[in-house]
Amino acid sequence: MPSKLPINSKILIVGGGTFGLSTALWLLRSGYRNVVVIDAFEIPSDISAANDVNKIIQTSYADAFHYNLALGALELWKNDHVFKPNFHEVGIVYASTSLEASEEVKEIDRQRISLGKSPLVPLTSKNEFLKVAPQLTGELSGWSGGFQQDECGWAHARNCLIQCADEVRNLGGEILVGKANGLVIEDGVVKGCTTEEGTVYLAEKTVVASGASSIGILDFEDQMLAKCWTFAHIKLSSEEAQKFKNMPVILNMDQGFFFEPDTNNEIKICNETPGFTNYVDSKKNPQSSVPISRDSIPKECEDAIRKIFSQTLPEFADREFVKKKICWCTDTPDRSFLISEHPDYKNGSLVLATGDSGHGFKFMPIVGKYVSELVINGCLSDEDKSQKWKWRPETTKNRIQDRLGGTGTVQDLKDISDWI
Repeated sequence: MPSKLPINSKILIVGGGTFGLSTALWLLRSGYRNVVVIDAFEIPSDISAANDVNKIIQTSYADAFHYNLALGALELWKNDHVFKPNFHEVGIVYASTSLEASEEVKEIDRQRISLGKSPLVPLTSKNEFLKVAPQLTGELSGWSGGFQQDECGWAHARNCLIQCADEVRNLGGEILVGKANGLVIEDGVVKGCTTEEGTVYLAEKTVVASGASSIGILDFEDQMLAKCWTFAHIKLSSEEAQKFKNMPVILNMDQGFFFEPDTNNEIKICNETPGFTNYVDSKKNPQSSVPISRDSIPKECEDAIRKIFSQTLPEFADREFVKKKICWCTDTPDRSFLISEHPDYKNGSLVLATGDSGHGFKFMPIVGKYVSELVINGCLSDEDKSQKWKWRPETTKNRIQDRLGGTGTVQDLKDISDWI
């Protein structure tokens, strides 16, 4: 086993989003004080997937691995002073309008029962939906599903980033602005990174935790595929917003999801889709999909969002969107994280912490525990996590697409002609 990293070692974390800030926090709480986070933007980053008001905090998964990981994160959502203020345990309505989505809800329920949890409350009629979410006014035609009352809800993602960054600074860590564009390598050892601004940052250990921007720093052998999703906000009056206080998250597995209004009286709603790429070469290699910032969404996504409202809250189906954006994540072929030392560099000098695969934020309180363990000890003590999150370019030949909604296929932004 590698020797433990000396406590005075300099650790550079490239990326100040979900994985990067969590890692910095865990390292600093473990006694490491020479920790530097670098990001292309001030925290919260404009293109961080977590720069948002609401993110689902879900503990129910169809597989035991993520279920147990989510339960570990939940303890910190409920008890850690950095994360607790931003967690709203309002429950989740899991719904479906297709056979495929219905089977996914049933599998979530089966997994809960197998782990000794109470089953979801069945929802098979409009009246049953109204018992758990009386705010819904639509017909909910064809909807069925189940309700989980506790151990889930939503968190204010943007505030989590801000408060985590504040805690990193309070504990002695540095957060700097700079866009990393490459690694400093000497004799097979990563010594830090370079930036587009011409600055060189050196360290004993370098962690790449840049989400969808990670592919601009090194070659992932097509393991990373940057993809974006769409969302919109509508504005409510104070009187309207009050009616939705503590409403559970409404998550239709094949149409989309929405939350109770935030403190600005805005409801955020996301349409379900396999996502959009942004390839910069004609061959459409995964490595060539790069994130861009855009305050607009495809017309087809507007139509999908308004359809959800027409079924659930028809009084808002035609309301103006006060915000409409795309949000970037990066998928691995099997949608498991990539938390691993890079095998091509000596001394464990490069650690990878990326591949959020569209479901990373809910694990923000705990993911840094495992990345920091890898940084400090050179390995993960949990062999199951080590295998699931390892460097695995052999998986690219079997890239899965298991998201529902939209056209059923991943589209490229350049192929979308109608935007709002």
